[in-house]
Amino acid sequence: MENTYSKELSLYFDKLRYERNMTQEIFVNGIVSIRQFRRYLKGECDIPQDIINQLSRRLGFKPEYVIWDFESERLNETTLITNFYNSVANIDFAAAEDYNKQIKSKYIIDDVNRLYYTHTVNMLDMYKKTISEEVFVQKTIKLIDFPNILKNRMLSTAEIMILSTLISMRHFHEKEVIVERLKLYISQPNLIVSGHNENVILLCLQRLSQYEGINENYHEVIRLCNQGIELSTKLKLFYLLEYFYYFNSLAYHKLGDIEKYEESVYRCYSTLYAENNEKKIGKFTRLIEEDYGISLHQFAVDYIDKTYIKK
Repeated sequence: MENTYSKELSLYFDKLRYERNMTQEIFVNGIVSIRQFRRYLKGECDIPQDIINQLSRRLGFKPEYVIWDFESERLNETTLITNFYNSVANIDFAAAEDYNKQIKSKYIIDDVNRLYYTHTVNMLDMYKKTISEEVFVQKTIKLIDFPNILKNRMLSTAEIMILSTLISMRHFHEKEVIVERLKLYISQPNLIVSGHNENVILLCLQRLSQYEGINENYHEVIRLCNQGIELSTKLKLFYLLEYFYYFNSLAYHKLGDIEKYEESVYRCYSTLYAENNEKKIGKFTRLIEEDYGISLHQFAVDYIDKTYIKK
């Protein structure tokens, strides 16, 4: 059985020796064989404490400092890769490239982060048309070992995030089985290994509401979005809130409920400017103005005047 912690710590040692301009041969000489060190890197066996101590001193560091910095590095790595993903999702290619340059992909410590990073690179390539959607789908299927992944009832946040991406892809034809799994996770969040990350439930709701909208199930879109809005409000989060209001506006518009449509557009506008993310503002302004043939800012001014001032 793979020892994840030992593997991640060994990868961190390998990153440190690279940063100290040492070859693996020089780094482990007289401490452990190259073959044995590579077994540590693969997680095939535990790295003993005395080897940790000797490798730390070979680098010129106290062992306890290496362990402390290892824990800090894992958190920093997660933050950096999350920022990389968010910039790609917001179509902010300049920020994405900047974050990607900061990530040494060969030395990613955490296996989940490596999965997350690889998926984000594939997304970026698709958005920049370096690869087609069809190629992206095939890469994603291979990355998460679909459909075998569905044999596992419990999945990690990263696995769910990547799996849910497939239901919006035209070249993926087994959407219903993923839809059913996402609905299961919404009703039984204890099946998600998330580290108490409630955002994954919001992600499931967002992906499902988008899917139901594509299939013209507008009442279901509204139900899912309202559930997302209620959860976001309860948790005091902005995460995906603009999507829920935007998808609601589309559904209400299709159903001819002008009052609810206008309210949803205004709430989307308010959410965007409250969060004050320029890339998101630009993205949703373009979407809304193209969908409805309006000037979003002028619409908001008129809505405030009509709804709040004149009353």
